Amino acid sequence: MKRFSAFLLVILSLMLPAGFSESALSAGGKEISTGEADAYMYMVRLEYKDICDYYQRCLGIDFWSLIYPNGLSVWTSVKSDAFKQLVMMDLMCAEADKQGIKLEEAEAASLKEQASRLYAEIEGASFALEDMCGVFEKNLLSRKAYSLLVSMTEVDEEAVKARVDASACRALRAEYLCAPYYLYEENDAAKDELTQALQMLSDFEGPWSDAAKGSGSFDSGYLVLSCEEIGSDASLQQLSDLSDGQVSRVIETQTGLFVFRIAQSECSELYDAKVEEALWNAREKAFSTQYERMFHECEYQLNQAYWDALKP
Repeated sequence: MKRFSAFLLVILSLMLPAGFSESALSAGGKEISTGEADAYMYMVRLEYKDICDYYQRCLGIDFWSLIYPNGLSVWTSVKSDAFKQLVMMDLMCAEADKQGIKLEEAEAASLKEQASRLYAEIEGASFALEDMCGVFEKNLLSRKAYSLLVSMTEVDEEAVKARVDASACRALRAEYLCAPYYLYEENDAAKDELTQALQMLSDFEGPWSDAAKGSGSFDSGYLVLSCEEIGSDASLQQLSDLSDGQVSRVIETQTGLFVFRIAQSECSELYDAKVEEALWNAREKAFSTQYERMFHECEYQLNQAYWDALKP
């Protein structure tokens, strides 16, 4: 069987079109150059850098050479996943073209800047800056197409919503004024002074952002707090007894002194966010079948010598 597989690879290599030796693979009729594949594999290795350093430094083990129960090394498995992602990235970019999805000029400029900064840190790169820019752009474009296709996937929305526990999503929305911890740290006199100032400002009837600007010391904004979070924090429990428009006493937290004014005692933001998350997860799960089918039905050829030569 091994001899037959080797023979088959030789036959396939003879059948590849002229010039394919400069390509890592072709997918859907488009070629991916070795430079682009090298740039992508560099990004893959970068994602694993911290865990590789940990295994080597603390355990004296080469992370890439670890063997999974299926007999494959970590590197072989990661390389296989990377190959699939490169194929799917090109397929998703083709879908983006069909859907008329393009990168904004500002997005393209930002990606080029990011790629240039990263490329400047690489010594002896086996790929050009243009290859890395291309990977950055394809990655974002493919993610845009993927998100669109997932959002268009039909699911039973009412059934998904019914599975979200509304009682676990009860929350309130409150406006706050805050004296950050660094203003008083362990200075009790400063803390007492700021507490009194917050209590005085809490009577301000307009937007507390105006009060904060006038003080020059305080921060302001809005928070959505879950009833579960309020119930588990003794310092926040007083908020559960307040109705719309009412103001709390000064509350001390690890990050500073806070005073809250209830904007909505029954806020749906947390529930709405949970519903959106559940709908996305359901659509993504439903789309996964189509995603896998796209990969398996795609006609691709690979430069076997290139992929065999790739090392960690």
